[in-house]
Amino acid sequence: MRYLLAGLPVRSGPGPRGSSSVTTETMPFRHRFVEATPLARGAEGRLFRVRDAWTGRWGALKVASDGEARASILAEFRLLSRLRHPCILESQEVFEDGESFGHLLEYLPAIDPFSLWEAGGEAAIWAATIQSLRALTYLHRQGFVHGDIAPGNILVWPEGDGWRAKLADFGLALALDDAARAGIRGTRGYWAPETVAAQGTFPGSDLYALAATMHAWIDGRGPWDDLPPAEQLRTLANRPDLPKPRRRVSPELESLYATLGASQIDARRNWDWEELRSRSQAWGPATLVATVSGLDGFAAEWMRWLSELPGGQSAALVLTGRVGSGRRTALGFFMRELAAEGWMSNWTSPLGMLHDRFAASGTTWIRCWPRASW
Repeated sequence: MRYLLAGLPVRSGPGPRGSSSVTTETMPFRHRFVEATPLARGAEGRLFRVRDAWTGRWGALKVASDGEARASILAEFRLLSRLRHPCILESQEVFEDGESFGHLLEYLPAIDPFSLWEAGGEAAIWAATIQSLRALTYLHRQGFVHGDIAPGNILVWPEGDGWRAKLADFGLALALDDAARAGIRGTRGYWAPETVAAQGTFPGSDLYALAATMHAWIDGRGPWDDLPPAEQLRTLANRPDLPKPRRRVSPELESLYATLGASQIDARRNWDWEELRSRSQAWGPATLVATVSGLDGFAAEWMRWLSELPGGQSAALVLTGRVGSGRRTALGFFMRELAAEGWMSNWTSPLGMLHDRFAASGTTWIRCWPRASW
């Protein structure tokens, strides 16, 4: 995320984890959020950790600083609204209040990326890398390049006995054709050689930046941090392979790092998905994304049950699962099946706290009214 930590107007008070909270006078959308803690300030505006007055849940709220930032944040919202993957940060809502414009995202307890090795060692690096690769592969298949892979834009946190990672900050994401014609984009020190050479940004450029991010995770510093900015540009223009991290890692992790950080863009895809998938502890959650594979049989059974209901009755389908497990994909599938069968209406957003309780527990539901008589 292209934000720099900065002091914002705050008051002393009981915020999350003992942090200070923003006064109601300085916090936009105060009709919706009862608590807010400033996290960062950057080119796009301000970033807050907020608690929703309606649901009681915490979220991360981006507030635009100007019209250009508003356009960028809106573009990010539109892109995230069409993406569904357990390794991509989830967009929740956009807000507009006069001149204020904000984008509410899920809040994750991410740790300092430059302390990842100290926190979780090689196991954490494997998990962060594999789950980032899953997210990037999905994004590229959807026809987009992220364009700003860097330590601050991959959120990594411990979960249970393992580690989770999600890709964040899609403000510079572009469609493949547009990215290929774009200039230098992203975070300095994590650019790919072809981007520095003004040849565009490609899916392979995201992979090179991921390798540079791996370097930061392992060593606690970027691969070119020892060089002044101008020297970084000259070095990358010579199309180098990424330098090895100083810290010793396993041969397998070193091989993956070398592949992703290869100077030749075509060489960056020479990894084995099956080998990565075999690392089940690092793979992350299973998912049903952009597919309805395996749902046909269950849908047929459920539709038979619906057909046996007495006339005039309504019915409900409850889908459970953690965020990113494919509930929305399954939900859309069942809605299409119901519409094809002539059911009058589907309700996927119940109002009030009932919906909020369902959402917080990882549950989505459909309420169906009786089938039309035709």
